[in-house]
Amino acid sequence: MGGGIAHASGQMLAGVREVIYERSLPLATRELAIVADQLGERAGVIGAGINVADHVTSPEAFEALLRSTSRRTHRAGV
Repeated sequence: MGGGIAHASGQMLAGVREVIYERSLPLATRELAIVADQLGERAGVIGAGINVADHVTSPEAFEALLRSTSRRTHRAGV
């Protein structure tokens, strides 16, 4: 968890943890760790960067790049 809520108090984090475990199936939370973030104010920027990297390196992005390159090469008569 990040932001001000995660660092407000240990009781707040414990309350969030309790509600999540109550409302979730045991299988879904078996390996779930709910902890305060370590990234501080950088968390949003780092998360956005990870999302961009995931998108750019996705199989769909590679396929689109290959199709685009193939069309350009075909039009150029190569």
